[in-house]
Amino acid sequence: FHRMGERRGMSFFLPWDNANLGYPGAFPGEPDGQISGGPDNQFDMIIDHAIFSEPMYRAYMKPMPFFTTILREPLSQQISVFNYFYKFKRLGWEGFLQSLETGSVPHECRNQQAQVLGWYQAVHNTMAYDNNTAAVDGFIRTLAPAFEDAGLVMLLEYFDESMVMLSKRLRVDLRELATPVQNEHTGEKTYPTDEQTLRLQQTHAVDLQVYKYYNSTFWRMWGADNGVNSLSADLQQMTILNERLEAKCLTDFQGQKSVVNDGCPERMVMPHISYAMMLKKSQNWTGSHTQ
Repeated sequence: FHRMGERRGMSFFLPWDNANLGYPGAFPGEPDGQISGGPDNQFDMIIDHAIFSEPMYRAYMKPMPFFTTILREPLSQQISVFNYFYKFKRLGWEGFLQSLETGSVPHECRNQQAQVLGWYQAVHNTMAYDNNTAAVDGFIRTLAPAFEDAGLVMLLEYFDESMVMLSKRLRVDLRELATPVQNEHTGEKTYPTDEQTLRLQQTHAVDLQVYKYYNSTFWRMWGADNGVNSLSADLQQMTILNERLEAKCLTDFQGQKSVVNDGCPERMVMPHISYAMMLKKSQNWTGSHTQ
């Protein structure tokens, strides 16, 4: 999205810290709300870490925005989080689960994906509704105007398919969406037992319900598009484009695809924060903040 917006000369809502727009608190937070001058439908893109709020996003974005996000199967996502962060891994699965069950870790660690979509703000920052399927259904319905009527929820497990769908929705060439998947850990992981997996399902019931719904929605949309015009050729092209970029740009080192090879286009693998800092220079960003 950085590359797409930069190529088109689009304006970005760039955060003061180059990463978070209020996250894990309400969007856009301070000082970013103050620095931006307040909502005035002035931005083309909002792509940094933030808690989604459709009314607030629309207030800051230019008319007729397109909303998109990507979800990952919740249990595999939590297994990845556990193995990636030493502060969790040192607890062991039992200690990590107890911290989730008692709420001794921040809300952003429990139902992490639903949290980013605004779940805990919607229920006033309580875990009391985490296993209330009716409440979660109601929450999902509030997301429909943004992510079904005027957007797309993608699936990480089907990244190439998601890029094909995104290209159709945005009407952009597949080559513009090709990207090497970085930071993919292929090393040894520690997994929960069967009993611990059941407990993990309980602590992430909202994420599981949200993922199940949008997994079904994605394939329903895929089937509808396929019925009109087969996507198989586009999918094959997308897979080839991504594989070529990964081969050109990345090397697997110590179980992680993150070593950049010579000859790789710089912007293809530029870290998020570095890209934000570069965009600030091109947009003559003049935000300042006094502690």
